[in-house]
Order: sequence, then structure tokens, then C-alpha cells
Amino acid sequence: MARMLADGKTTMLLLDEWPENPRTATVADLADAQDASCVVGKSGFGIGAGSPNTAEDTPLCTEGDTTIPVSKTYEATMNVYRYFNKDGQIDEEEDFFFQALKEFGAEVPVAIREGGKTHEQPPEAGDEWSFYKLVSGGMGRATDGEGYTKRVAHVSVSDAAEDVVISGGDESGE
Repeated sequence: MARMLADGKTTMLLLDEWPENPRTATVADLADAQDASCVVGKSGFGIGAGSPNTAEDTPLCTEGDTTIPVSKTYEATMNVYRYFNKDGQIDEEEDFFFQALKEFGAEVPVAIREGGKTHEQPPEAGDEWSFYKLVSGGMGRATDGEGYTKRVAHVSVSDAAEDVVISGGDESGE
């Protein structure tokens, strides 16, 4: 088994719609997605399961207190680059991910692939993807003025299906 450096090996796709059943997603569910891998900065990026909500649940016969996980939570943080045309105006085609997130309350489905493939490699049967339904809480200003123009996406995760091995979608599962 080989470990692989993560640099350049994360793909994020902006989906047209949330898959009907993300736990049984297929290559077709990702077919019309836009590649957002190059419009989100590495710095400050994080998405996935957070610390679970817990409850105290200690049997009478046990010393001390115990807690158990009772529900999942998810977290997402990201800086989204802005794109401008030659006249210095917003280029809405290139600025697609910001445009998708800018409306407060917008639901924005994304899929993330990590591992041994670059973002140029299309989804294939057998790839492991995680699906997240983001809800936009607005776009904050960047915390620094260095580097590219970017905005902080305030997003919450309202639904998720992590670590799904996608199929080709035919009857054989290939």
C-alpha cells in the first residue's frame, strides 16, 4: 500500500443538483458538474464530519460519567477566488462558484474526491467521492489582502454522504 502526498489531489465539483440517492451515486450523477477545484484556495479549506453531538448516558453500575455520540455534525470552510474580465468587471462565467454561493440561503451541492487523481481526471466507477449540500450564509471579506482576490464562504452543511464509491451506473455495477 502506498501513501500519497495530497498536494494537487483534491477535486471539488459543483453539482447541478443533489443526487437522488448519494449513497448509491453513479458517474452520471457527476457528469454535468463544474470543476471548482481551481476556484477555491487551499488555505483555510476544510470540509467533512465535525465533532458529533453527544449525550450523557451512564449506566447506574458504572463509576464516573460517560458520553455517547448521538448525531453527526459537519463543518465547511473555504476561500473562494473572484474572477474579473479585462475591463476589471466580474466575469460571471469564470466566477461561477462565487455566484452560486453569494445568495444567502442558497443550497449548493458539491462533491469532493481525494486521493491519487488530479482534478483533470474525470470521475470513474470505483472512485470514492463525498457529497455535501452546502447552505450559504453569505460571503465575508478575506482576512488578508495578500494573494488573489477572494471571499470567505460562510457555509453550513445541511446534508452529506461521505466516502461513497461510485458505480458506472449500468446493471453490472461497473
